[in-house]
Amino acid sequence: MKPVVGFIGLGIMGEGMLGNIIEKGGYRTVIYNRSAEKCAPFAEKGATVASSPAQVVKEADVTVLMLANSDAVQWVLGGKDGALSGISSGKTLIDMGTNTPEFNEKVKDLVEERGGDYLEAPVLGSKVPAKEGTLTILVGGKEEKFEEYRELFGTMGKAIFYMGEVGKASQMKLIINQIMVGMLALFSEGLVAGERSGISAQKMLEVVKNSVLNCPLFSIKGPNMIISHDFSPHFPLKHAQKDLRQALSRGDKLAVPMPVTAAANSLYIMARDMGLGDEDFSAVIKTLMRGDGEVHIDI
Repeated sequence: MKPVVGFIGLGIMGEGMLGNIIEKGGYRTVIYNRSAEKCAPFAEKGATVASSPAQVVKEADVTVLMLANSDAVQWVLGGKDGALSGISSGKTLIDMGTNTPEFNEKVKDLVEERGGDYLEAPVLGSKVPAKEGTLTILVGGKEEKFEEYRELFGTMGKAIFYMGEVGKASQMKLIINQIMVGMLALFSEGLVAGERSGISAQKMLEVVKNSVLNCPLFSIKGPNMIISHDFSPHFPLKHAQKDLRQALSRGDKLAVPMPVTAAANSLYIMARDMGLGDEDFSAVIKTLMRGDGEVHIDI
């Protein structure tokens, strides 16, 4: 018999992930979101809409959190109607957001003190893979719990990795985002330098595609950055900057110098302060543009 799945957090990623749990997985679900109107389309598909995080955990066997940051997780967990108040023996909490290893270890301890089990399961991918069910999922925690919920993870992802104890999966996610976000900052500098040199957008992207730099990140983001100027959020810039900040903090703890990450972080802080936080993280290129806000290229 399939477990009842709780789901809390219907943002850019959560909506697609929950849709796959219901439609691909056929799971009975209990859901909660602070903006209750986002629950309506899933209620029409059979989901039970809870009045609090506590109700979700009490009615579900396993509860998935997909929240923007650790502040949101703390809000959902805390208080008399918080998710922690519903934790008891036999309950499992899975946090699929991006938080630091230290934070996830603390949440694990809080859950286990109440007799429950905890898995961290951050995801690689953005809005489209979340909707298509093709995310990469990194899981940390007890291996037997990972195996118990492998089928559930399979409704949301195409590649699922067991990373070991809690903390290992979140560290791997931070490393991936650190590299990805830093790469896009450098890519932005190169594109704008090419523009100022009179090289067309199409030509630059074609050369990159046929070089050692060819990768999905550049091929997906490049046309939006310098041809269509489409910065609709798939991975919001404010979240990218948060991940760089967390990577730098982790670097301090591990005594790993991160000068390149620090430089990229400065650029994303500038973009955030320009009011670009809710745009896609590729909007970092706007910090390098001319005063009228566009890269001028004759195509």
